[in-house]
Amino acid sequence: MPAFPDPPPEPITEDSILHLHAITYFSLAVIVMLFYDHLLTFDEELCRIWRQPFSGATLLFLLNRYLTPSHAIISSIWYLSPALSNTKCFSFTFRSGFVCILIAGKGLHP
Repeated sequence: MPAFPDPPPEPITEDSILHLHAITYFSLAVIVMLFYDHLLTFDEELCRIWRQPFSGATLLFLLNRYLTPSHAIISSIWYLSPALSNTKCFSFTFRSGFVCILIAGKGLHP
């Protein structure tokens, strides 16, 4: 028996379809803005990060710079999957949050 059983499915309404479309467009807009920001600041990244000696700050920058869009894309694909059950959604959200806490904790404590 799963730890978090799925409740019975709710009927699909026009409101739920509109909300799903809004979430889809919002997720896509976030990813597009993130990549646009990366394109605008890539020349500064080359000068300030790639041409300097590697350090802990460099590692933190690269983790933040490249794990964030990867996570956004994977999350969008995962959450918009039509076969996503409540159990899988909870499991993914829990693991994702745990990884974010670990990364943030590494940045806060030397």
